[in-house]
Amino acid sequence: MAYIRSRKFCCCIPVRFGVFILSILGFLGGFSVCIIGWFAISQLWKHPLPTPDTVGLWLHAALFTILTLLSVFGFIGCLIKSRNSVYAYSNGILITLLLSIASGSYSLWALFHENSETVISNCLNGDTDGVTESICKNGINVYKGVTVAVYIVIWLLMIYAYVIVDNYVEQLDDEMAVKETRQIVNSISQPQVTVAPIAVPAYASYPASQVPPGSAYAFSHSNQSYAIYALSYVLKSSRTHSLLPSTATARHTQRRIWTESTTTVVLKGLHLRVHTTAWNLSHDLLSTSLASSQKARLRRVLKQFYDLGPVVSLMGMLIALGFLATAGSTSVMSLAHKVWVSASDPSTAPPEAPNILTKRSIDPFRGTQSHRSDSFIKPIIPGVTVPLSHLPVILAAVFLGQIVHELGHAIAAAM
Repeated sequence: MAYIRSRKFCCCIPVRFGVFILSILGFLGGFSVCIIGWFAISQLWKHPLPTPDTVGLWLHAALFTILTLLSVFGFIGCLIKSRNSVYAYSNGILITLLLSIASGSYSLWALFHENSETVISNCLNGDTDGVTESICKNGINVYKGVTVAVYIVIWLLMIYAYVIVDNYVEQLDDEMAVKETRQIVNSISQPQVTVAPIAVPAYASYPASQVPPGSAYAFSHSNQSYAIYALSYVLKSSRTHSLLPSTATARHTQRRIWTESTTTVVLKGLHLRVHTTAWNLSHDLLSTSLASSQKARLRRVLKQFYDLGPVVSLMGMLIALGFLATAGSTSVMSLAHKVWVSASDPSTAPPEAPNILTKRSIDPFRGTQSHRSDSFIKPIIPGVTVPLSHLPVILAAVFLGQIVHELGHAIAAAM
């Protein structure tokens, strides 16, 4: 009996459970964001915003409302294993992701290219209180950094969510194909045939009970009747079904970009898959070499290094979380210090920099302390926070890291 192994993400979590959690989180998060968004839209007549911000607010409120509704489809489809509901949830996440990237890019562009004086004036909205003025003036840089970080985190989570849901759709496709195949095989091997008395053909002039062995028509015997039924069933159903699961039974449309004797490149949705057997011989040679007695010490060192990997990864994750927590607290404390100093003694506040509009350049009027706090977290966005000339270096670093990652898989499998 064929068995479809459950696909995993994060090494050990089934994708069905991932869809279950993602649908719940998507509903709760999307519902919260859309409520906040629609509430902010309802307050636009009191606190008007610039036109780019107003457009971005409407787009985000609508997008997260759609995401909330689609999360309900994903939750129901996960519970009842409905392939169509989960597939609709997958397409919804993809469409929402693309629209979110488009609207978010527009919002970030407007945020980094808008006049600071206009933003401060809209923030004050006629209020002359010293604390409010200090918050509006000193909080712009913090607001920009937090906005960029929130967008990036949301996009990465949505991409990973789409991959998880799409993998679960493929798993449901495989399960449906195996179920159909099992039904076909069972119907062929165990046909529902009613055994009737043997009909005596015209060329048999004596009763069926007196038919000598070997003299009657061979395929008129009840033991042979299932063959004709099975042949008829296969010929009838071969137009719409295949006996075994194959690529023809897949529900997803995929396009082969490049095919060779050992390598195949397939594009499906956001997945660019490269399947190759060109390195199998090298991997077998590596495995044989590590299994030899001469390489026992090297194999032992590699296993210890492999066992050390999860510990180092956990420590690195904890350090990264601590770094982010420290960066966030430092930014908040720096902003609170500026607000407190400006509100208590306006004469000690740093001088205002002249309104000079620059594009992707370093502000010459930013002090040492402000530069240190602002550069504690610096998002890397080509064309926004770093020049576009840095993009090849960033892509090369990403591909190099992926190559090292795959080499680690090869060495671990060879041990």
